[in-house]
Amino acid sequence: MKQITVKIGGMGCEHCKKTIEEYLNNKEGINAKVSLENNNATISYDEKKINLADIKKYIEDTNYEYLGEE
Repeated sequence: MKQITVKIGGMGCEHCKKTIEEYLNNKEGINAKVSLENNNATISYDEKKINLADIKKYIEDTNYEYLGEE
């Protein structure tokens, strides 16, 4: 498992945090913890199943902005 922290734009409330966190955690090979206070997500993922482009797409699928790795 690889772990990264990515910046996320557009979050403003607990509902935003929960939406992203639940969506990511429902994807196979991902375990995510989203921080509203830091506007980021710490994501552990299986490099054999998921890559960074997938993670970017998943965040954008929730209508929030992927702002790159920290």
